[in-house]
Amino acid sequence: MRERLVLGMGVLFLALLPVLAIALDEPFLLSLFSRVLIYGLAAASLDLIVGYGGMISFGHAAYFGAGA
Repeated sequence: MRERLVLGMGVLFLALLPVLAIALDEPFLLSLFSRVLIYGLAAASLDLIVGYGGMISFGHAAYFGAGA
């Protein structure tokens, strides 16, 4: 039950973040949490590929290397 409450609060926070950033006139917050979500998505996909699939993916590293 506690995990569902924490997950629900996190989803609610992320849903209200754009409204809060506009209300506070802080576009940096929106940019920061966008990057956090992008990195989280990359980490989750790498975990699924390497963990459950057992495959090694160099494609993720190529995107980070190209961005650097």
